[in-house]
Amino acid sequence: MNCERTRLLLGPHLDRELDPVNDRELQEHLRDCPSCLRAAEQLQQLARLVRDAAPYHRAPAGLEARIRASLGGAPQGTRAFSREGAFSLRVGQWRWAAALATAAAVLLALWAGSVVTARRAAQDFLAEEIVSAHVRSLAGTHLTDVLSSDQHTVKPWFDGRVDFAPPVPDLSADGFPLFGGRAEYLAGHPAAALVFQRNKHFINVFVWPLASGPALPPDLRALRGYNFISWQQQDLTLCAISDLNRTELQLFVEDYKRQ
Repeated sequence: MNCERTRLLLGPHLDRELDPVNDRELQEHLRDCPSCLRAAEQLQQLARLVRDAAPYHRAPAGLEARIRASLGGAPQGTRAFSREGAFSLRVGQWRWAAALATAAAVLLALWAGSVVTARRAAQDFLAEEIVSAHVRSLAGTHLTDVLSSDQHTVKPWFDGRVDFAPPVPDLSADGFPLFGGRAEYLAGHPAAALVFQRNKHFINVFVWPLASGPALPPDLRALRGYNFISWQQQDLTLCAISDLNRTELQLFVEDYKRQ
């Protein structure tokens, strides 16, 4: 089972709605994939948050009888309403309608809040995954698959390796020479990683299509000691990360956007 299918089945797995075969394969994948395991833990945390924060109320005594009466479902043999009684009933109906509308609004707000929380958790998880990919590239020997400062060498290298064309600008005149590129995999989707330099600092630029890749809105933040800037350009999502100071990284991104 791959990461993409695992992410799709996490919800049914945590709700205990998954069939035994898929559930066993998913659990085996979680044992071997720290990235998907973190996603499962974040989803569990979100479920606990919603469960603990959502208000629960018991229906008041007599609610069923009043609803039946308001719908004309009172038991046979009940005495007909007087005019005053009918008026009181209509007032009661409006009150209950207002109460039901309020309850519906509260539930809608809770649902919307949970959706926003889940989206933010997914975005934070993706940002952490990008930081981890950046750290791995610096700590290991896999900083580049294609080592070149020539954009006409790096850009064609991605043909057939990803199903989109990442922009590979020449920023050497701005003090950010190209170092190379490599193929990456983020949140179960292929991505391109372009590597630039600033003196002795490396900048990783991760690129993936908006339509098929995970969502990441424009952002500027610091994560685990690295500066992190994401933006959208045409039909692509891009994210630059480096230990450069924020000012220089912002300058790099502005130069990248102008190309």
